[in-house]
Amino acid sequence: MHNAFGLFIAIFAAFWLFLAARWMAKDLKASARAKWIKGTMYLFILIGAGGFFAAALSATGIIMLPTSYEWPAGYVRGVVTAADGKHIVPLMPPGRVQIYDSQWHFIRGWNVDASGGDFKVRCSPDGLIEVFTARGQRHYSFSQDGQPSLRAVSQSRFFRWPSRVKQPSSLLHHCCGSSPAHFSHGLWQWLVLSA
Repeated sequence: MHNAFGLFIAIFAAFWLFLAARWMAKDLKASARAKWIKGTMYLFILIGAGGFFAAALSATGIIMLPTSYEWPAGYVRGVVTAADGKHIVPLMPPGRVQIYDSQWHFIRGWNVDASGGDFKVRCSPDGLIEVFTARGQRHYSFSQDGQPSLRAVSQSRFFRWPSRVKQPSSLLHHCCGSSPAHFSHGLWQWLVLSA
């Protein structure tokens, strides 16, 4: 199976939501006092759990939203402004990249195969949107309409970070002494860069 982890999350989410709704229905039938307070509380729990599971399913690629759908951004970091004034916004929880015009009006968005992990974006001089993932250490290039470019995916053992990002080797050398070999995995590099 290509996305066994995403399928596992989908089954777990459906099972958890079913059991939670069943338990809440039993509890509401049994109690006569303050049903509306309990009902409102349970509704908020289901809405919150649904939002959590929807982000997880989107990040793993089970839910593929159309490019015209705007995922509510909330707090984001790593926003990049292109030369033409468009804002490229990486949304880590759902695994999406969204583009806004210079007035912050939504243009389009698309999913990125970041395997449910962090990723960074930058604009190349030729107008492509480059996405660097922490899990799998992949480098994707997209046009501004969300289509993968000809140099769509590259993956190498020695991942090349964008030039504006601090290089992991110097940070690891500074943090860990002269032997950063224990931290050569991309996840450790990403954790050090995030600190």
